[in-house]
Amino acid sequence: MDFYDPNGRPVVTPLQMVKSLTWGKLREKALALPPTGVLLVTRHDLRSLARRLGAKRAMAWRPYRELYRGEVALALSPFGAPNVVAVAEEISAFGVRKVLFFGYCGSIREDLKAGELLLPLVAVREEGTSYHYLPPGQEAVADEGMVEFIEKRLQERGIPFRKGRIWSTDAIYRETAGKVERYSREGVLAVEMEVAALLSWGKTAGVRVAALLLVSDELSPSQWTPHFSSTSFLKAREKALGLVAEIAKDLATSMGK
Repeated sequence: MDFYDPNGRPVVTPLQMVKSLTWGKLREKALALPPTGVLLVTRHDLRSLARRLGAKRAMAWRPYRELYRGEVALALSPFGAPNVVAVAEEISAFGVRKVLFFGYCGSIREDLKAGELLLPLVAVREEGTSYHYLPPGQEAVADEGMVEFIEKRLQERGIPFRKGRIWSTDAIYRETAGKVERYSREGVLAVEMEVAALLSWGKTAGVRVAALLLVSDELSPSQWTPHFSSTSFLKAREKALGLVAEIAKDLATSMGK
């Protein structure tokens, strides 16, 4: 089945949804957001970044979304492609034109370990949401200008990172041995759940989108090794959040629309 409707007009719009479910429904100006936004998938990361950037809770967005606002808009998204794209649609409707996604991924390469940073360039579209935004034959590609901007900032700070192809899937429990082996052999670096959909949405919406991922677990065809609670991973997460805060501020102040 082909889900892509190139001439489709949405019946339900993000503007309508946000206005109908938030405290700011009668005060549209209170819902307005700055041009740069960061999407995060855990409340810890959201609140940590808010502290680092001096962002304040955007009360008009309650109780529908947890969102902070300063030079940068910071929004919490539940895990998964449909969720992250819904939040991206909504913050875009109120002013965001550049989106940085910070999330987590599982390495499928022996030479990519937990705690390392990954800058995705292209995402394998093994999820459903992207097919509502791009036809099946098109790749999900990060915004070139955003990638170059982030890469330069990482290099200037002497931060080691990897860049390349990743695999996005909806089916966390169908990351099978055969798929891990095949994608790894094809040069794919890691697996996660959101990036392909978010990049596809950005291309269709005309919003600049890139992602920065932290490796949180490792997969081989024979086993899965999580590192979510290890001391080394938790330290790497805090360093990554500090880096994301710096990059987000740079995006807001230095990078044009």
